[in-house]
Amino acid sequence: MDQVLVYMTKNGVLSTKEVEQILNQPDRSRVCNLGPTNPQNGEIYVYENSSDKNSFLSQKLDGICWKHLGTRNVPKNKPPLIKTYYQEQVDNRRVNWYRHVYRLSKNDKESLKLVHYFGMSRTTSVSADTHYGLRSTSTMVRF
Repeated sequence: MDQVLVYMTKNGVLSTKEVEQILNQPDRSRVCNLGPTNPQNGEIYVYENSSDKNSFLSQKLDGICWKHLGTRNVPKNKPPLIKTYYQEQVDNRRVNWYRHVYRLSKNDKESLKLVHYFGMSRTTSVSADTHYGLRSTSTMVRF
């Protein structure tokens, strides 16, 4: 299964219920082990959870410089999910392009990771004087 497959697309943030449903009952025909080289706004990928050093998430094969914004349990009470937040950095500035990575909080060997890209389209050309929607480094993006 060495191929890149878009699992589905959705603009905006996924709900906890949507992520749980996908990770608990995935369509295995759309699960992949390779990452995109040019992810687009709204694209969602579901990956086999691998600790392999050559895996997509460990090597950052999407070619984007990500700033890690934190990891937290979702929702806070009896969390079924662990969500990790990333935001793209360009020339030490953060832009409105995000990657959220979800996994089930239970420690299953066959658990999956759901990766959602959204925000300013990667194919949009941006001039140097464009406002990037910068946030201070002490502010975590909250959705």
